Amino acid sequence: MRSAGRIAAAVAGAALLIALTGCTPSGSNGTAVAAGDALAGIAGLRSTSVDVETFGDGHDIAVTAFIEDGYTVQKPEQFAEYLLKLAWSVDDTKPDQGLILTVVPGADGDFNIADALADGGWVEPAKDPDPLVIFIAPDQLNSMDKLGTWPGPSPKLPAGTLAKR
Repeated sequence: MRSAGRIAAAVAGAALLIALTGCTPSGSNGTAVAAGDALAGIAGLRSTSVDVETFGDGHDIAVTAFIEDGYTVQKPEQFAEYLLKLAWSVDDTKPDQGLILTVVPGADGDFNIADALADGGWVEPAKDPDPLVIFIAPDQLNSMDKLGTWPGPSPKLPAGTLAKR
């Protein structure tokens, strides 16, 4: 009886933790909370967030990451793709207005999110891009087929994408 009670309590506790954090055991599609937790767990990032924003009748997904001082983005295109796919994996509500990706490099960093997405073939190169933030309306993506249907699976950050200097 005692063992059965402990197992039931453990199962109930795990279910409560999943419900409160929004984490899914499979690691696939998830809420903004789960995506934010995944982003916050990446070494070299600080002050991260993933939010669903509502404007009028529309919604967008905003992903923000500050790169810690002393870290550099070794694979800019892969990092930008990771953030894009992370935003697309949030299943709280479909981002019919678009995606907002903001990356602030550390004190001596030079990462440019707009250039990295253009170099990766996701968007057209901008004449004078904002180095910190890009708004991507659904019709601005070069290939929705490449991104896949919404919500996409939660991406994995390739090893070596961020590194200490």
